[in-house]
Amino acid sequence: MSKTSLRDKEVKNFCYYSRGSLYESKTWLTKAFNRKLIQDEDFNYFNKEINKIGVKLNNYINSIGKKTQSMTPVKYAHTSHFTGQAAKQMTTNDANEVS
Repeated sequence: MSKTSLRDKEVKNFCYYSRGSLYESKTWLTKAFNRKLIQDEDFNYFNKEINKIGVKLNNYINSIGKKTQSMTPVKYAHTSHFTGQAAKQMTTNDANEVS
């Protein structure tokens, strides 16, 4: 197993625990509301925030470890920044690769 996949597995596992804690917070928020310990406005605000965080966390969990399609790498990112001998060398190398 590579370092990257091991790290991804550890991060994903941490996120699962985090998601469990988030939903536990939602449970306690609901209990506090049902027991009339918090007002409607506070309950609605925190409930919306928890739901938003939950969606973001789930999306993050689903993205961990997925290979993204990469574009063809650009050989020389900003060739206009090169001048003099370096620019001539790159032009020569490009011409040699085409032939």
